[in-house]
Amino acid sequence: MTGRDEYLGRISRQGEAEAKKWMPFASISGIIFLVATIWAYIATKDMVITLAAVGFTVWWPMFGFSHVLDGKSMANHPEKLKWLKKSPQMYYDMADVLFKDIIYEDEDVILSKGAVANARNLSQIAYTKDVFLVYKYQNRARITIVTFTTAELLVLLTAGNPVIINIKKKTGAGVLADTILSVCPNAKAGYTKEGLEYANMMKQNRS
Repeated sequence: MTGRDEYLGRISRQGEAEAKKWMPFASISGIIFLVATIWAYIATKDMVITLAAVGFTVWWPMFGFSHVLDGKSMANHPEKLKWLKKSPQMYYDMADVLFKDIIYEDEDVILSKGAVANARNLSQIAYTKDVFLVYKYQNRARITIVTFTTAELLVLLTAGNPVIINIKKKTGAGVLADTILSVCPNAKAGYTKEGLEYANMMKQNRS
């Protein structure tokens, strides 16, 4: 199997999983929409109230089924995704490198000697030689006086678009950052002024 085949196969499976994830919500909200519409009409015999019930509840099944359809489209025709259609050969070339010599892989990241990708969003992929800065970032939310972390991210600034990995495994971003840095010859670590300037300079030199 070529890297291209593996790449498209994984995207397809992710699309199928996305469709399955949204199907219960779409189905339940669709039932609520029907019940609310029928009840409003039977109980009031008023078309204005019935239309109001339709307008209030129809958005939820539309929202859910749009995600189901997007997932199905992604599963059946991954090669037709907008971002992939823009530069298909670029992604397929990187996929060949990514799946050739995998060093480390988990639910968050795929790392080989020559490329790294966000395992949950395969549009985020880069050659390891084009990774210039790796740093950890925490999304935080605040409720009254309590602040808590909502997500732990690992950000890779590259010659192209950033690769932003949402870390969900228990080992955390620190261990993963060290692993990635060990195979990215041009990468520096840490969110610093010097690191950002270096990443921008390297990106400009590659463009």
